[in-house]
Amino acid sequence: MPRPDRHLPRRRLSRTAPSTADPHDPGHDWRCRCCGGLLGRVRSNRLHIRMKGCSEYFAALPCTATCRTCGGLNEVARD
Repeated sequence: MPRPDRHLPRRRLSRTAPSTADPHDPGHDWRCRCCGGLLGRVRSNRLHIRMKGCSEYFAALPCTATCRTCGGLNEVARD
């Protein structure tokens, strides 16, 4: 059976602007104020959050999050 999308033109992926962040900058850890658990890594003006189960997020600063270990409320601001 022929595929219905066979005659449609392929979509081109749009190119995004290059990141201004230095790829070699390790950044610094964002840790919970209560228990010291790692919440994410801050690099330039972005926050990198990685959790078990292959979930990965990038967030803009400032950012507020609840610690998954102790439930404490934490906030990180721009440097």
